[in-house]
Amino acid sequence: MKDSTKWTNVVPKETLTEIQKYVLEDLSKTLKQSFGPMGSNSCIKKENALNVYTKDGHTILKNIYYHGIIEQSIKDDVESITRHIVTTVGDGTTSAVMMSSLIFNAINRYMEQTNLPPVEVTKRFNKAIDYIASIIRNKYSKECTLDDIYDITMIATNGDEFIAQTLKDIYESSGMGVFIDVAASSTEETSVKYFDGMTINTGYSDSCYITNATTNEAVIDNPRIYFFKDPIDTKEMAAMLDAIISKNIYVPYAKYAQGNKDAFNEIIPTVIVAPKISQDLSAIMKSISQVMSQMDPANRLPILIIDNYHQHDIMGDIATLCKGKFIHKYIDADIMQADIESGNCPTTETIQDFCGYCESVVATPARTSFINPCDMRDANGEFTLEYQNLVKFVETELTQAKNAGEDAHAIGTLKRRIHALKSNLVELNIGGITQADRDSLRDLVEDAVLNCRSAAANGVGYGANYTGYVASAECANEAGLEYADICRYIYNAYVNIIEELYSTATNDIDTLLENMNKYGPYNIRTKQFDGKVKSSIESDIIVLETVGKIVGLMATCNQFIVPSPMHNVYEQDS
Repeated sequence: MKDSTKWTNVVPKETLTEIQKYVLEDLSKTLKQSFGPMGSNSCIKKENALNVYTKDGHTILKNIYYHGIIEQSIKDDVESITRHIVTTVGDGTTSAVMMSSLIFNAINRYMEQTNLPPVEVTKRFNKAIDYIASIIRNKYSKECTLDDIYDITMIATNGDEFIAQTLKDIYESSGMGVFIDVAASSTEETSVKYFDGMTINTGYSDSCYITNATTNEAVIDNPRIYFFKDPIDTKEMAAMLDAIISKNIYVPYAKYAQGNKDAFNEIIPTVIVAPKISQDLSAIMKSISQVMSQMDPANRLPILIIDNYHQHDIMGDIATLCKGKFIHKYIDADIMQADIESGNCPTTETIQDFCGYCESVVATPARTSFINPCDMRDANGEFTLEYQNLVKFVETELTQAKNAGEDAHAIGTLKRRIHALKSNLVELNIGGITQADRDSLRDLVEDAVLNCRSAAANGVGYGANYTGYVASAECANEAGLEYADICRYIYNAYVNIIEELYSTATNDIDTLLENMNKYGPYNIRTKQFDGKVKSSIESDIIVLETVGKIVGLMATCNQFIVPSPMHNVYEQDS
């Protein structure tokens, strides 16, 4: 007879670990089908929509569902953690999941052998990852060239020479800081359109701002833009935010909703950017968000809030070129009053005087572009003196930083700032015979664009997981390294996925690996060790860091509590 007192909603570690292993192995097996240039498409059936054919690992991952609540929860965690790969370097989800499965199994065996607590093992694991990442950055990175852009795109698009040349041409004409927005065309033709503007690597945080459901973009034309220098986390700052939303959006919309149709024309397109917003301080913002979420994307109110930006220097340049004034947080009331009197601090009545302007603001979940800032070009189409002086100032800062021997981070920040200032914004519309063709190629091109952008900003290295493979091999063989054994687990995982990647290219994987150690990664497309298998240097690093997060999260979890009792977890005879 079953003991009903043993029925519980608590799943113990032993059972949970087995479920974790199963899910990771199952996800790895599924994603493996699309892995590498010889991988095949997965067909995804969408409700009330055309089938989606894709090789994109994260797209496939998003569409995998489990009946069991624990399995689904684990999958959701993996999907959430790997999303960062997609938004930064485009491709690498499949590699991260495959490595996570292999290393999770190895880490569990390691914990059994050493009897070390999971937290200590996770610390060693993270140290190993950090060490390998430092070797990748310091030893295997080089500055990205136009030829590298071509090679990266050839790998990402499975050898599409037209797209590779198109991206190379864009970078040649616009510089390495160019931001490219990829969309599916409505025709067979692929087209390129150029804009002036600047972009930050931060997008909208809430889907309620989306105005185009097809592209998942939020587009606000001819907006007033309000730049908050500091987090909106005081009553005074929240009052400023509420004053903006109330005057520009809330009051005229309330009139419109009550039957005054003319009031709709009083609504002012509004964009608000801030490092952080404590939303519990703003009742109006909550109300607007609720209203927006119930609206059809094509007819939503013209408001966009970016509340998590971190590129403060670039945002300062954007504010300057949009003729906007930064809104600061004050601790001292006397200083605030003095700045109000001098016109350097707004009140709820004067806040409108602090806004900036541009032709439009376009946001995705990953980035926001400010197109044609009002003070970037003059009436004759020439760059303004304000813009030219700003570029010269940052270039001088960069020269001084190099001469002073500043660290790579400081120099990299200034380089990215110059790239942002000098870049064009490009709209790349991908053509194709059918919508399915256009959508499938668009996914590949988006990955290529993200990887090229990362390579331009951070450096380029070998692709196909090769850089991580050689760096982990160095660490695994380093004498006296405290975590060398964990480095060997990482190295073995790399060997496994490389074997999987090249399984269709050769029956003699040992000889292939031996040659790769001498000549670099093997190019399956050209069937040569030609040095053209390239990727952003950050690809291997971000994949490694993602693996660390997945494995660390699962290894340190000692039980799972589900919403309701789970029968038979502790089934036993009475």
